Amino acid sequence: DDLSKNQLKLIPKALWKESTVLKFFEPSNPKYVSYSIVNYQRNYNLNDDKYINVDSTTLSSIMEKYNLNEIEIFKLDIEGAEIVVLKHMLQKTSIRPKQLLIEFDGLNIPSKRAKNDYEETNKLLVYYGYQCYYFDGRSNFLYAQSNIFGS
Repeated sequence: DDLSKNQLKLIPKALWKESTVLKFFEPSNPKYVSYSIVNYQRNYNLNDDKYINVDSTTLSSIMEKYNLNEIEIFKLDIEGAEIVVLKHMLQKTSIRPKQLLIEFDGLNIPSKRAKNDYEETNKLLVYYGYQCYYFDGRSNFLYAQSNIFGS
């Protein structure tokens, strides 16, 4: 079936672990458009003065507002914030999307921190019943509940 425009909602907020105002740091390359909460492009420097303020919300709040009981597919390309959002979802909520499409942005600029963040999050995903079904060799992953595709 085709989607209609009333089936899509633009929520002009950042997805985060709480509803607050966040600093979004400017990308190091002026040609890039994606700002980052964790400033992974500038070695995770949270004291950088090149940022904008953005309101944030939680996945739980969005689900409640739109009366959603479950999520079939949850895609995260949120410039480094995926680590915190996933950890919060897994450890502090009962939200368990059937499939997770995740770009671990830190892996695009390799560092020890990015590797550790990914490995720790991967262990959590496996612990909570997810299996990695696809990896593009760089930073994009497909995780799904272990029983979704059968054996």
